[in-house]
Amino acid sequence: MNTYASLDQLEIVLKQDSRSYHNQVEKITKYETELSSLESSIKKQNEFRDEFNDNFKRGLDKFEFEKVEEFKGMIEIYWEGLIESQKELIELWESFYDKCKFEDA
Repeated sequence: MNTYASLDQLEIVLKQDSRSYHNQVEKITKYETELSSLESSIKKQNEFRDEFNDNFKRGLDKFEFEKVEEFKGMIEIYWEGLIESQKELIELWESFYDKCKFEDA
């Protein structure tokens, strides 16, 4: 009876090991599937990040270009104002000179 008991115990241990093995295989399969899903998610997030960065850089470049053009326009307006002021000053000076009737020496 001792050998039968040993065989029964051996069968029980083998069944437990078999279940344990199948559970481990199932866990490994589950983890591989989860890992694959996470890798896919990370890939999508990296693609989104790269696309976002590219769009942001293009927007920043466009913004900088527009600001430079706006500044250039403001400087042109400023210089045109200065030129007009100088023309008015010259006209005033010429009219003052004519009114004073300076004689050539």
